[in-house]
Amino acid sequence: MSMKSQRGKYLRTEKHRIKMSESQKGKKLSEEHKRKLKIARKGKKPSLGKRWKLSEEIRRKMSLSSRGKPKAEEHKRKLSLDWRARFKSSNTANNYFRVFQNV
Repeated sequence: MSMKSQRGKYLRTEKHRIKMSESQKGKKLSEEHKRKLKIARKGKKPSLGKRWKLSEEIRRKMSLSSRGKPKAEEHKRKLSLDWRARFKSSNTANNYFRVFQNV
């Protein structure tokens, strides 16, 4: 069942989204439509981290820019859980902290 949000766009349930996705899978696009999609995408950059691998320098700058800013207690807890999951082995943690030794 779709519901209207405050801005007038429809909010779809997970079941509805899956059904819509399945209905579009396997469809063949015409050459004209492919050409139009290509023109529409021209000049647009892909999202960071999805198609581009960020350089160590950029990652360090992004990290430094967010340091020192106050964070809510709930956010701190989530970050802590994420760090524990990410750095279970000490080898991974050592590689990560090596990047920031010269900062």
